[in-house]
Amino acid sequence: VLLAPAAAAVLLHELVGHPLEGDLLLRGASPWSGRQGERLLRLELSVSDDPSRTDLPGAFSADDEGETAQPRELLAGGVLVGALADRESAAALGVPTGNARRATVHNRPRPRMSNLVARAADPLPHPPRNEAAIEVTSLASGTLEPASGAILLQVRTAFALRRGERHRTLAPFTLVGSLAAVRAGLLAAAEPTLPVAEPGWCAKDGEIVPTGAVAPWLLLS
Repeated sequence: VLLAPAAAAVLLHELVGHPLEGDLLLRGASPWSGRQGERLLRLELSVSDDPSRTDLPGAFSADDEGETAQPRELLAGGVLVGALADRESAAALGVPTGNARRATVHNRPRPRMSNLVARAADPLPHPPRNEAAIEVTSLASGTLEPASGAILLQVRTAFALRRGERHRTLAPFTLVGSLAAVRAGLLAAAEPTLPVAEPGWCAKDGEIVPTGAVAPWLLLS
């Protein structure tokens, strides 16, 4: 499956963004709890969270605890190197603060994503359509189920590929894979890497904040 940047952004949001929020890490609700310094992805992908990207919907100049907004490196070449934290979780995890957001004035600030920025170490110059059977251009939603380790991608728009060309439009469907399979199955990234207003909105325990991304094309087995 070949994921266009808008679809790749949703996958990375669920695979890298949500699970690295400090409160989830501390209570063991993330598959990445206690795994700092480990390689999470076969693909050498670097991912940061950047609230200073004012061209994307998750931007802010200061978080809801008054801390200055700064980019936070999460993955370096596929290796886990950071986390998203408010003051409470920053102290416990030993990482910088500055990622506390709240959906409304009635909610307390919690560690949340803003804009995920993903870059590949050695991207292909063009999307590898000859190596894929399906091209997914947009997703309706994505979900990571921590208990089962399943990743579900609700596909909105996709095309069957034949000899590197779009053959026919597919009806909406769901891609389902285990966390281990998705981690190992990220085979390649390709240009162009693009800013996208995806997922657009991020829900956590019913609290919704805007988010965006910068993502390459991704080839996923």
